[in-house]
Amino acid sequence: MSEQEVGEFWADRFGGAYFRPMGAKKTKEIKMLTPTQVDILKHLARDESYDTVAEKLDMTPNGVRYHLARIRDLLHINGVPAIIALAIVAGILTYNQWPVESTGELFIDL
Repeated sequence: MSEQEVGEFWADRFGGAYFRPMGAKKTKEIKMLTPTQVDILKHLARDESYDTVAEKLDMTPNGVRYHLARIRDLLHINGVPAIIALAIVAGILTYNQWPVESTGELFIDL
């Protein structure tokens, strides 16, 4: 079986991971969230406080803020509601059930 190149992966200094499929235009960016970042968004979408999210994910509230800052830097979006909306539109979070769940998808196509 031969190996086929499916695309290009790279990372930035903030821990953001990127993937561009073969044949995709260079101007199009596909950005990847970490599983921890998706978990944080899932809990915030459920209207949980930073303290509650931190407790559930075994981190500090400042850890939650740190991960949100990395998401803001990665996506160039400031508000948490806008980030959650993008995650729903991108298929990372569910939109048709409560409580909100993650779908297992990590990629955002911008």
